[in-house]
Amino acid sequence: MPKPPKANETGESSLTSGNTAVLQAIDALKSELLSKIDDKAEMQKNELAKQIRSLRDEVKASIEQANNRVSMLEERMASLEEGTNTCSDGVTELEQQVAELKHQILSLTEKTEDLEARSRRDNLRIFGIKEGREGGAKVSTFIAELLQHVLNLATPPVIDRAHRYPLPL
Repeated sequence: MPKPPKANETGESSLTSGNTAVLQAIDALKSELLSKIDDKAEMQKNELAKQIRSLRDEVKASIEQANNRVSMLEERMASLEEGTNTCSDGVTELEQQVAELKHQILSLTEKTEDLEARSRRDNLRIFGIKEGREGGAKVSTFIAELLQHVLNLATPPVIDRAHRYPLPL
């Protein structure tokens, strides 16, 4: 077989050198694109890191504020518990005192009723004696002599006190 002319070979070599130039241009574009992508990715990475730091700072501030509020509420609740305990102790003490006072009132009421009953036990009411009949004598002496005379007693009875009451209308 005959050999192709040399011109062809020269054409092929120029084709190969043209392919190499295209490949080099593609590689350069590829490198440039990768570098731009890397730069853009780095920028986005930096921006994302910056936003994450900002969010982290905001979250920290919010957590600190929440912790401060919780601390204040805990202190307030402790204060309220202490006050409630103090009031509860006071109420318990007052309940005991009220029970004691009720017992004392009941005892004094019973004593008062007994004294009133005893003081009325020997009381007599005499109606119909006009005022001034005692003639200047003590009322108790006049009544003792009146009872001695009316009841035919040998000696006049002992009368501690004698009072005049107005007649009911």
